[in-house]
Amino acid sequence: MRNQYLLLWLMSLIVLSVCPAQAATVVIYIDTGSSTTNPAWNNLNLSSSNAATALHRVSGMDTGIKAAVVTRLNSINGNGTTNFTGDAAEFAPIEGNSSYGNTNTWGSGIYPEGEMELRELDPAKAYSFTFFGSRMFSGDNRDTLYTVTGSNAGSNTLNCAENMSNVASVTNIYPTA
Repeated sequence: MRNQYLLLWLMSLIVLSVCPAQAATVVIYIDTGSSTTNPAWNNLNLSSSNAATALHRVSGMDTGIKAAVVTRLNSINGNGTTNFTGDAAEFAPIEGNSSYGNTNTWGSGIYPEGEMELRELDPAKAYSFTFFGSRMFSGDNRDTLYTVTGSNAGSNTLNCAENMSNVASVTNIYPTA
């Protein structure tokens, strides 16, 4: 059986939810920072090369979808918000950790973008993605481009600096067959 997949090009700090855009909505939360203690969330550390996980629904039921790090980010930190408001309120159960990338030498090198791959998606269904990123106490612009690529593509930008309420959505993406 061929694997269906979507590529996610990610920079900086992210948490995402994935849900099919048709029929019944299935919500899948992925924390890309350090390990989450919330059982409704999946964890995939984007700063860990070759990390992979099988994704489960909020209910804990297996989805059959696999997520894997293709290109790692630099590291993780605990400088994200813990006070979620507005459109980001659904992310409130998660801790304030985050994965981050960098365009100048920092720590162990330069990691301008990260990439995650989702496998075993239904190519007949469109999927929608909601991204949240936060970097508190930064005082600068932390624009982050989220790109989702399958048989079609979409992207959206989010300024993660001091962000507690804004999200970036990319909708109606079909996996590659």
